[in-house]
Amino acid sequence: MTMTNFRNAVAEGIADRGPPLTKKQVRSVILAVWDAITATVLTEGKLSVHNFGTFRLVRRPARWNRNPKTGAKLRKKADATIKLRCRVPLK
Repeated sequence: MTMTNFRNAVAEGIADRGPPLTKKQVRSVILAVWDAITATVLTEGKLSVHNFGTFRLVRRPARWNRNPKTGAKLRKKADATIKLRCRVPLK
């Protein structure tokens, strides 16, 4: 699903529950939610959303990679990512 499809689905869901929002407003809401999730996970390490799942920060150590074309070794810096563990099994 693309961001456009997701935005349209959210807009339809909101229209069923209250006053309709423009696509631009829905996009702003979606981005604000993602920004809030990211900020919370970065500061607190995890965020649990009831009946949805837990977002958590996972740190990856630095390591060596290999360029498949040349075979040269490259150093990859340590980084972090956010992972989601779903609370309810997806069907």
